[in-house]
Amino acid sequence: MSGGKSVTALSLLRLVPMPGRIVAGSITLNGRDVSRLSDDEMRGVRRNEAAMIFQDASNFLNPIFSIGDQIAEGIADRFPSKRERRAAVIEALHSVRIPDPERVATLYPFQLSGGMQQRAVIAAATARKPSLVIADEPTTALDATVQFQILRLLEELQTEIGMSLILISHDLAVIASVCSRVYVMYAAEIVESGPTRDIYRNPAHPYTKALLGSILDPLEERKPLTILEGAMPDLSAPPQGCRFHPRCPAAMPICSQAKPPPATISSGHQVNCWLHAEPAVAA
Repeated sequence: MSGGKSVTALSLLRLVPMPGRIVAGSITLNGRDVSRLSDDEMRGVRRNEAAMIFQDASNFLNPIFSIGDQIAEGIADRFPSKRERRAAVIEALHSVRIPDPERVATLYPFQLSGGMQQRAVIAAATARKPSLVIADEPTTALDATVQFQILRLLEELQTEIGMSLILISHDLAVIASVCSRVYVMYAAEIVESGPTRDIYRNPAHPYTKALLGSILDPLEERKPLTILEGAMPDLSAPPQGCRFHPRCPAAMPICSQAKPPPATISSGHQVNCWLHAEPAVAA
């Protein structure tokens, strides 16, 4: 939920901007390690199997092309005739619940509201019915009502297309309402992961607890909010050991000396924290 999320998402599609690069690990999609594919093969993956929805639709959409032309560009190889492409564009816009898709296809981005622009971007991402969609803060700068509509749309498309969805967000309420599993990140490392209900009901890492403790509760007017001292570390020279230890209220000497091993809290729920390491190791 914090630190390195977008870069991780870009890594999944091998889109990390220079001078960044993937130096280790594997990325498995539909049974293949895409980190080992050629550039041409990877372009095929991005065309057919995986798509990304970026934060700000207004930056993603080209202002000098119509919405229909921009969606058509991504599916041109599948539909050689202009008539087929237009029909596919209308279908894609209809699938994201845009009213009067025939008219909207002729409009330019500046003629659409923020919510409609985001729907158009989702239509472009899902027009080829990918097996994976990565949504990077898809409700940024949208008001609460439109946020809810976009999130419900993504959930509905999951069922209709049969796609997996990776949602990146700082908004804990958004994550709770959409995700079945959560990965909490701090300074580009996963510190806790598990089923959403388990993470929210029984957070194990001090950073996760701090995140949840910072949520305002309208039913508890006097609820004290958790405040973390310090600031995010410089990722070009991160702290040794646990990267959270300089700000952790429960830090121990070992936290600054070695990375904590993964510990199992419950089925599917893991945390990387010395507080949950084997007593003999933590000592």
